Amino acid sequence: MASLTSKRRAPRPTDASLVEKGRALFESAAVGCALCHVDGGADGKQHDVGTKTTADRSPAFDTPELRGVARRAPYFHDGRHATLEAILEDDHGGSKGESKSMLDAGQQQALLAFLRSL
Repeated sequence: MASLTSKRRAPRPTDASLVEKGRALFESAAVGCALCHVDGGADGKQHDVGTKTTADRSPAFDTPELRGVARRAPYFHDGRHATLEAILEDDHGGSKGESKSMLDAGQQQALLAFLRSL
């Protein structure tokens, strides 16, 4: 198993300082990612993050594991986002129902670098 390689290998960020800035954003209370995605993993609970559609029975969804997330598109329970960038630009999300688009372009790039490093 250790010798097998993935065909869908995502490029790893090379800017360590950008990754660390993204980690700090991820772990910050203001952004709130780490409340559910503990250490980049999952808390094993369901959360209502404001993404329910008329086709969904419940507004709450399982917290997904984020390790390897850059290789697992499309995203969200219904595949509505083709890229990680699209998630950050969406008006939905956030454990507090806040928009991820509250991040400026530099913060988004840092958070993306962190997510791609997982």
